[in-house]
Amino acid sequence: MSRIQEKNKYIREILADLGIQAVESASKPGDLESVWEPEMTEDEVPERVFVVQDWEVEMALSFTAEQKAQREETLKRNDDGKSIAQADNRRLQGLMDMMWGILELKKENVLKMEIPEPSCMSKPEEEWTVEDHHQMKDFNHQVKELNDKKEKYRNVLQDELKVMHSAIIEYCQSFDRALTCLFDKKIKIEMAIHQEELKLANLSNSLLLEDELNCREVQLNFMRQQKKQLKEQSAQLLLEAKERVENFRETYTNLVTGDKELERGFRREFPDLQSSIIDNLFKMYKHRPRAQKVRTLALSADPYAERPSSRSGTGTRGCHTVAPDDGGTRQTRVLPHGA
Repeated sequence: MSRIQEKNKYIREILADLGIQAVESASKPGDLESVWEPEMTEDEVPERVFVVQDWEVEMALSFTAEQKAQREETLKRNDDGKSIAQADNRRLQGLMDMMWGILELKKENVLKMEIPEPSCMSKPEEEWTVEDHHQMKDFNHQVKELNDKKEKYRNVLQDELKVMHSAIIEYCQSFDRALTCLFDKKIKIEMAIHQEELKLANLSNSLLLEDELNCREVQLNFMRQQKKQLKEQSAQLLLEAKERVENFRETYTNLVTGDKELERGFRREFPDLQSSIIDNLFKMYKHRPRAQKVRTLALSADPYAERPSSRSGTGTRGCHTVAPDDGGTRQTRVLPHGA
């Protein structure tokens, strides 16, 4: 920025020599008459936010007595300087008369040089003498040479002006390239930082997922142990149920076998009766009520307990009246126990 300010200072001097009014430009220079002054923004100089400018204060400024005395002294000093400068006006006037207001003639002041007119130009041309014609000829020759020098110098200044603008543009482009490189570097650094943050996030997610899977595994193992215990209990209950079913099946088989044996031995219990009476008795025997037998089995704690034999020696036998035989008399027979 300091180099651009130096170039701008030199550009203003060149424009002043060329007699061109410098135009302040808000953007980068586009033509030779424009002057661009780079300024730092508030984003680049954040401390500027805390500085209060005078134009930002809408109220009238209030000064203390000491500040008022300093301002009055400064104004008085400036007035004294102006009066001294006006008193020295004769010296300035003499300097302008002798050397066009310049103590040291430099190459940069060629455009301000003027050839003094000869005294014969104040007279009509008809009154000129031979010497006046020679002076006029020398004057025209000097004016032509001076104009050529001015034109050459003006071209040199314009070329220097172009060089200055080109240098400023090159400075700006170099700064933009450096800024672009820094921005690219910043983007790459931020990208690397974000990649590392993403890796950390993925690792954290993996750890959380692993913890969740471990908790799930523990929970499933606990449930498996519970199910295993329930399975063992169910298997034990199933074995007990199978044993009970086998016991009941064996008991049922024994009962069915006993009933069949009783049915097969029923006719042998009444050898002296007629077959028709035995058939009726057998039908009645088959339709006998079985509640007593079921109650006896239910009350029996041991299904393998010995059953009372139908051929026991002593016991109360039931009496049964049978139909009359051919003689018309009724006969009473004593039925065996359990019949």
